[in-house]
Amino acid sequence: MSSLPRPARLNALLILALVLGTLGFSDARAMLFTAEELRAHDHKAAAMLGTPSQILSSITEPLGAAACVDGVAADLFDCDGVDLLRYIPVDSLDNSSYGDANGFRGEGSDVWGWTSPTTGHEYVLMGKTNATAFFRIVEGEGGLPDLAYLGELPNRGSSFSVWKDIKVYQDHAYIVAEASDHGMQVFDLTLLDAAQEGTYTEFDEVALYLQQSNNSHNMVINPDTGSAFIVGSVGDQDDVVTDVLCDRGGLHRVDITDPAAPAFGGCYTEDLYVHDAQCVTYRGPVAAYQGRELCFGANEQWLSVVDVTDAEAPVRVGIFPYARSSYVHQGWLTEDHRFFLLGDETDEQRFGFGTRTMIFDFSESLSLPQVPVEHFGPTPAIDHNMYTRDGLLYQSNYAAGLRILDTEGLYEGTPTLEEIAFFDVFPDSDAASFVGTWSNYPWFRDGVVAVNAYDGLFLLQVSDEVRSQALDPVERFGTPAATSLASALGG
Repeated sequence: MSSLPRPARLNALLILALVLGTLGFSDARAMLFTAEELRAHDHKAAAMLGTPSQILSSITEPLGAAACVDGVAADLFDCDGVDLLRYIPVDSLDNSSYGDANGFRGEGSDVWGWTSPTTGHEYVLMGKTNATAFFRIVEGEGGLPDLAYLGELPNRGSSFSVWKDIKVYQDHAYIVAEASDHGMQVFDLTLLDAAQEGTYTEFDEVALYLQQSNNSHNMVINPDTGSAFIVGSVGDQDDVVTDVLCDRGGLHRVDITDPAAPAFGGCYTEDLYVHDAQCVTYRGPVAAYQGRELCFGANEQWLSVVDVTDAEAPVRVGIFPYARSSYVHQGWLTEDHRFFLLGDETDEQRFGFGTRTMIFDFSESLSLPQVPVEHFGPTPAIDHNMYTRDGLLYQSNYAAGLRILDTEGLYEGTPTLEEIAFFDVFPDSDAASFVGTWSNYPWFRDGVVAVNAYDGLFLLQVSDEVRSQALDPVERFGTPAATSLASALGG
């Protein structure tokens, strides 16, 4: 350690102290925060009061295609290497109030996608406060991709929440929300193939996983095993994190091999509240874990790796706190499972630096403490969700919009990232505020990306020049990892 520069030595010592301190507790919830404090997220309250774009508020009807010319598209959106195909304001969609939920403000949130194996049609699944909206990607004017609005699956909860998350396994979508009595909705995506363009349809779910999980923040799916993991389950008793079966918001496993009958599959609670995760059948460089089912969890206070191969007896593999941690939020593996790229949701606000992405290198160990390499972006915007495809990293960075980074530099000496394209969906500013984009889905064909924002849904086209910088997964990894992943995810 003496060979490290002084700041790095201090960072390493801090991380080592945090790890040793954490491992000293038989129950992780005894460390750092009480359950009540975990629910008192200032950033969540701020997000609920997020200010809509003042510039976009005057746009009440969808915008059509506009090329990125001289750094701007549609005279509104700063951009580089990404064109606008369609913008649909959330206020132009159905904003009906269902059940007992009244007085809500319509906002966009999560987004996912699905490609029908029968028709080849591609679909955008847009999360919003009161429902999940469905769009078919169609051929529009000039042969450009466009969106056809098909209808919505209403929020079945007794309250509404902007925090909604959507994932796909085979031909079904699984939807959760931080809304009382919402549970996990199961939706048959094949119904979309029969939906008529130009006709609004109110859809129904085929199953509701409610009694075991009333409401939750997020969910993830391992397509190899047919397992869903509900995370961040929250209860209604004094705002304390609680899950009906899995204690305080840990990994709540659900067997979804039979979509019409989701079944409880086990718990992992040692890491307390799990905010987001990626669960995979591990194919990375650490031989001892190849073929094992691992979950990489963003747990508010640290990154963890958990072996969930045995559903009845999950085992923690490693825990990774880091310096200047503020709110460990979300991350994604590179396609070779060597690197985990992590975002911290409130560090930009707390410490005043540019958008920070932590780079964890798991080339040798999934358990030994490490000092992550830090990448800082060109804006002060807060990072939210990020995903990798063909060696490119697609980040939704709130006020700064979609940012696309090349990961080639991860494999050349000290790991680095390089921003190569962007599309700013929030014209007002790039401030470190909870405004703009929440998430994106980059697994559609031909460089089409769906980006969801508080203000509405964007369909974007990444240029051929940018896409030419994407790596060939077979050449880099020796396996068509990205292609198989996209297929498994429904993209």
